Amino acid sequence: MDKAKIRELSIIANKVRKNALTAVYTPGSGHPGGSLSIADALTYLYFDVMNVDAKNPKNPDRDRFVLSKGHTAPALYAVLAEKGFFPKEDLVTFRHNGSYLQGHPDMKGVPGVDMSTGSLGLGFSTACGMALAAKVQGRELPQFPQTTAVGALGLYISDERITEFQPMNINFSIISPLEKRIRKKAEKNLAIANRSLEIIDELVAKGI
Repeated sequence: MDKAKIRELSIIANKVRKNALTAVYTPGSGHPGGSLSIADALTYLYFDVMNVDAKNPKNPDRDRFVLSKGHTAPALYAVLAEKGFFPKEDLVTFRHNGSYLQGHPDMKGVPGVDMSTGSLGLGFSTACGMALAAKVQGRELPQFPQTTAVGALGLYISDERITEFQPMNINFSIISPLEKRIRKKAEKNLAIANRSLEIIDELVAKGI
């Protein structure tokens, strides 16, 4: 990716952050931290990777995005608005009574939302189900591996969980680097935890 494209996406990502904060500030309720943390990822996916069209949000051959950590809906709404799925002005109605922009994504009420989420852990299995459905229907959607991976953002995915889906021949090529980062972080945390236990044992042995 060249510097011009990186700058373009950075500008969009900043707009997404600003609009996500506006959405949370207006009702005085929501999750700003988690929304800010995924602004760059969402911007990259929606403006450089995914095959989506705001004018045809239900295109059966579109790429799907599943936000497993549904409480970060402000960021998803902000990027969808920036992409043209609905007016940016509607973001100030977030979490208000009668608004279609509620605290968690609603696939029945929000244009561009592919799955109603909120229960952590739901995204990975749902995205895999979407990918499997496409294969059964004979529709190979090239971006599905990436959609599946991002649907699992914010979760710790075990090897066992992924193994459950291997017989379905779903492509997990994009999940592999995600797994490696998660595993590396887990190993680091485990080492810290083990060292903490050693320190406690030493203190106990000294009678402290």
